[in-house]
Amino acid sequence: MGLVAGMGSVIFEYGLAKPFFEPPAPGVSSSSPAPEGSSSPPEVGPRVSDGVEKAGLGGNSYCGRSLPGPGSIQWHVCLRVERDSVVFGTKLVNTGNRPESVVSQVEYTSAGQWSSCPESGRWEMTVAPGETVVSPLGECRVPLRRPVAYTAVGWVVPAGQVVNHAAYQLSPSAHVYDDVVRWRWAGGGAEDVAVN
Repeated sequence: MGLVAGMGSVIFEYGLAKPFFEPPAPGVSSSSPAPEGSSSPPEVGPRVSDGVEKAGLGGNSYCGRSLPGPGSIQWHVCLRVERDSVVFGTKLVNTGNRPESVVSQVEYTSAGQWSSCPESGRWEMTVAPGETVVSPLGECRVPLRRPVAYTAVGWVVPAGQVVNHAAYQLSPSAHVYDDVVRWRWAGGGAEDVAVN
């Protein structure tokens, strides 16, 4: 109960109480979607404030700041807003010189409610040296509702270990309205992106 209430305050702080609609920022566009469950995801998107990655999953997506470990893995929690759905996932990069076996897990919040993915939401992965891997995005996709705020919640631990649910990481939040997605992230970062 405390965790859900805490998430509600995070969502409220980053824009849920803002006006229902504001026009999108001029000149904002989105790129093509990322391949799902791929070991060859799109190139790294541009970094914005606080290390947040824009278009990290392709399209209208943002990934939270890069997080270290386990081992030589650097990882992000991400979400992508599509025309009719929202996709949640993790993006892992092996910066070392040997394979790393990990467990990646994703859940999400919407409208202040904490939820599990419709499918597994938990994947065992081995990431080769120098490789970037995205979790199987089709397994954590939900129908898009408006107006609703969404946030991906993620964990990455060494293979064989149990996820500590108190040690989660958050993606930027997507506040979805009729014609705009209002992105917000820790540190006060914000950007509005037109809905295509």
